[in-house]
Amino acid sequence: MAFLVCGDHLLPAALRKGVFRLLLLRYDEGLTNARRLRMSISDDGSMGDARSAAEIVRAFLPTSPYVGHLGLRLTDMQPDAATLTLPFTPAIVTIGAVVHGGAIASLIDTAAMVAAWSSAELPDKLRGSTAGLTVSYLAPAEGEDLHATARVLRRGRSLVYLDVDVRTTSGTLVAKGLVTYKLG
Repeated sequence: MAFLVCGDHLLPAALRKGVFRLLLLRYDEGLTNARRLRMSISDDGSMGDARSAAEIVRAFLPTSPYVGHLGLRLTDMQPDAATLTLPFTPAIVTIGAVVHGGAIASLIDTAAMVAAWSSAELPDKLRGSTAGLTVSYLAPAEGEDLHATARVLRRGRSLVYLDVDVRTTSGTLVAKGLVTYKLG
């Protein structure tokens, strides 16, 4: 049985209990070259043939229904850093052309997740979640695409601490985020 992973819950309880034996993730290599990446998952939730945590997150992003709903795009991923873009659409405004703060917080959270996985060692169990999220809104984001750049400040055994800047396409800093993300 196949299903799409959503949110920060990479292994729902039913999967950990062995109900599902296979997780299908779409690995998107651009608009014209998409393929399926299959990864075996044992009953205890450990990964089989995955090569890197960065590969896992690249495969996960295009399959997340919420990421798709917002239209988030991975712009760049380097070790310990990631940039995501939130395209401006009328669906994410709160009033007029001002982007809703919840959409900005989701952009911060998702960019931090990608940066946390970008150079992490593959954990024994493929799961992760946001443990803490603080957002400071500095200026209104009006009628422009937003770009979030997340950088790892420190890696612990399972916790990753990240700093995230959100800027408009024209360069205005609209929000800062501090995120604590738990791997494994």
